[in-house]
Amino acid sequence: MNVLDLFSGGGGFALGFKAAGYNIIGAIELDESAANTYMYNIKPRYLFRMDIRRLDGIYLKNILNYNIDIVIASPPCEAFTLA
Repeated sequence: MNVLDLFSGGGGFALGFKAAGYNIIGAIELDESAANTYMYNIKPRYLFRMDIRRLDGIYLKNILNYNIDIVIASPPCEAFTLA
């Protein structure tokens, strides 16, 4: 099953899905350090290093070809977010 990970952070949530045999197709993360950690640990096909509010169809065009089965998300805690 294919997974899209929103607010992906360093990949803790996705790591469990990957260990369970899911295919992490793409992720979206704003923080550069967290995105680098995610790429190192998870190695998704697509990783968007950007504010999710700026994401549109142009960026998602390739991901949508994969029939995403599951969307996971770990929205930031207000006390720790860069926003």
